[in-house]
Amino acid sequence: MSRQAVAAPDGPPDLLIWPEGAAAFATRTRDFNPEYLDHLIPFIEQTTTTLVVQDVEFVHLAGDPRPRYYSTISVIGPGGQSHDDYRKSILMPFTEYLPLERSFPFLRRVFPETRSVLPGTGQHMIRAPGGRMIPLLCYEVLFPDYVREFVRREEGAFIVNLTNDRWYGPRQQPAQHLAFARIRAIENRKPLIRATNSGISALIDARGAIAPGRRTAIMEETILRGTIHPRLGATFYARRGDLIPRWLLTPVFLLILLALLLPRKSA
Repeated sequence: MSRQAVAAPDGPPDLLIWPEGAAAFATRTRDFNPEYLDHLIPFIEQTTTTLVVQDVEFVHLAGDPRPRYYSTISVIGPGGQSHDDYRKSILMPFTEYLPLERSFPFLRRVFPETRSVLPGTGQHMIRAPGGRMIPLLCYEVLFPDYVREFVRREEGAFIVNLTNDRWYGPRQQPAQHLAFARIRAIENRKPLIRATNSGISALIDARGAIAPGRRTAIMEETILRGTIHPRLGATFYARRGDLIPRWLLTPVFLLILLALLLPRKSA
């Protein structure tokens, strides 16, 4: 499918984006699944397209015999060299890490399938064709404060969300995940590219709209092509956040609570 995408009649794309979990490889740990990289690198060297992928980065921590790793978004340019990356920071409990594992080691026996992913250090913009890219892995797109901090601190031009929704199956959750992504585009007025391995992938404009032909169906195998228009600048929401809930709704809630707790005079 990638070869079809770069051989399009109107020329290769500037960005070729794979979803989360598309393949198991590590561009920074070449001895992990080297056979896959042996096939991938020649493909990249034959095109001028920049590849955006989710991969892993293995590390060894002092005093920990287990191999640990980061889940990353890597940008691989022509020539096969990875020139920028982002480490996922908001991890999913009981899937990517085990809460309270150090305090209660027996939990590892109860949840043996839980992985040991390390959290990244937070917002790190990625340099890519079209401008600085805001990278989000999977359900990181659900957190508005995390996304707006990208925009507030560093001038990101567009958002890319790689996710694996395969474990949801053909239910309503993929549509809900897409809805959250559209809200992030609206809040920050940034176009958003959403690449999933089982749908729903979409090209979302800065207003949160999806034009006809710019989204896939659930479980549809296809190549989604399109053009986005990167935007600089930060919206009022990106700069200030949830002012109304914090400064208006909270006092109103406290006043209502106080009124309910105060004793009432009998007639």
